Order: sequence, then C-alpha cells, then structure tokens
Amino acid sequence: LTAASSVLLAGFVNAANISDGANGLLAGLCLVFFWVSWRLQGDGWSFYLLVILLCFWLINVLTGRIMLGDLGAYGLGALVVLVSFNLFDEQGVSSFFLASLLCYPCVELLRVMIVRRFRGQSPLSADNTHFHNLLNSKLRDSLRGNTLPNSLTGMIVVLITSLPGTLIFNLGLHENTVVNLAVFSLQAIIFLLLWAWLEKNRR
Repeated sequence: LTAASSVLLAGFVNAANISDGANGLLAGLCLVFFWVSWRLQGDGWSFYLLVILLCFWLINVLTGRIMLGDLGAYGLGALVVLVSFNLFDEQGVSSFFLASLLCYPCVELLRVMIVRRFRGQSPLSADNTHFHNLLNSKLRDSLRGNTLPNSLTGMIVVLITSLPGTLIFNLGLHENTVVNLAVFSLQAIIFLLLWAWLEKNRR
C-alpha cells in the first residue's frame, strides 16, 4: 500500500467504527456496497457476505439485540476499503462514486475532527454529538421505546447515503466523475445542514 492508501484505510476503518452507533446503519451501508461489488465483479464471496450481512441486518434492525462490536466494525471497514481499491483499479469505478456510496462515514469523520478542533478539543476525543446520536435522540422524543427510534435512525442515514449511489449505478453513471462529485457534494451538504439543525435544537 502507498502512504495515501494507508491513510485511507486507517481513516475509513475508524469512520466505520464511528458509524456503528445505530441499528442497521453500518451493516446497511455495507450491504449496498457489497451488492454493487457483487454486481460489478460477480465474485462468490461478495454474494456470501451479502447473505450474512442481510441476516445480521434484519435481526439488528428488528430486535436491536446483536451488534457488530469493534471487531465487526473495524473488519467491515477494512474489507470495504480493500474492495474499493480493487473496484477503482480494475473496474474503472469513480472514486467519487465510492465516496457517495460511503458518504456518511467519510463526512462524519471529517466533520467531528474539524468541529472538535474548532472547539479546542482533541480531534480524537469521544462524545455523543454524532449526527446519528442527535437524530436518535430527536426521534426518541416522539417515538416510544428504544429499538424503533434507533433502527429508524440507521435506516434514514442509509437511505440518504446509499439511495443516490444506487440510482447512479443503475443508470450506468458510476464511472462519471463529474456526476458523482456533484452527488457526493449534495449528500455532504445535506448531512451537515441536518447535523447543524439537530445540534441547534437539541435539549
């Protein structure tokens, strides 16, 4: 791996772990990613991973009783990056298409580091001001129980992150850098605006 590739690997692995804070969030993002990988490469292991992830995702969203944990989040994050390198090198996939498919972990990692630095905190410090934390808290104000708001949080984040990339892929535009850059930028703006609104209106 080059230095830049190593930074991307380490960065996204941590971004994946940060994102594993709502039912079905990280697993849902990885489901869509590995579906795209399977469609492009037709490899058997991507299909088997899809089946495993789907089973986990369903149980996680419906019950909230099983979690990926650190090992699962770090492992999935590393797999996503390594497969992304292969899709970029061998399938000609735009790097911004991959960024769009994985928008939330990427944007959230950069946002928390910049905001913490701006507030005089360590970029590596922990807190509960991630977008999914704030959204979950907001949903719990109007929905009963813990599982439903948590699972709905995960599904909303997955929808905003994965739907645009899925549409682009189905339209055959996953190699178009300009289109994917525009879509990724719009997704990032949406997440940042929603985070700012939730942060401003939280209790």
